Amino acid sequence: MPWSLPITRVTALLLGACTLDLTDPARTGLATDRASYVARYESGQGPYRQFAFTVVARFTNHTAGTLYLGRCYPDSPHPIYGVELVDASRSSWGSAFGPAWACVGHDEQIAVAAGETRVDTLLLRGPNGWDGRTGEVFGAMDGAMRLVYHVQECRGDGACPSARLDGRSNAFTVRVD
Repeated sequence: MPWSLPITRVTALLLGACTLDLTDPARTGLATDRASYVARYESGQGPYRQFAFTVVARFTNHTAGTLYLGRCYPDSPHPIYGVELVDASRSSWGSAFGPAWACVGHDEQIAVAAGETRVDTLLLRGPNGWDGRTGEVFGAMDGAMRLVYHVQECRGDGACPSARLDGRSNAFTVRVD
């Protein structure tokens, strides 16, 4: 009989089909070169010091069609990216390494053909915002984070976000030295 699976197993199969496995690069498309990074002092003084670390990001198009990665200007060498704090309850501002973007509209996104892998070396800097009176950092400087690319299924500025690839990387940890 085809419906002889126990109801708990059927429920588990259905729930499993609806969840997003952010550890599966075939679903997210994006992976970092390491599981942990150390952010080292780069510039600034007092409470306005900035730290940085380098991430090598690999975006693989696991779909049958071309995907497009948003970029700030038509000739920007790398995609627009965000840095997401995995435990959002740690800071209402998210990750302190999330960059601020001021971009122009265009339709020259980075094309990644089916089966192709794109490698970007990104220098992540933070914090990128402080309270001007207290010097308090906006965002978490350490902990579990993810890199995020905006993945589209067509050209155009913000048009047709991909439903097939999520654009979030594996989680990685950051500590400040």
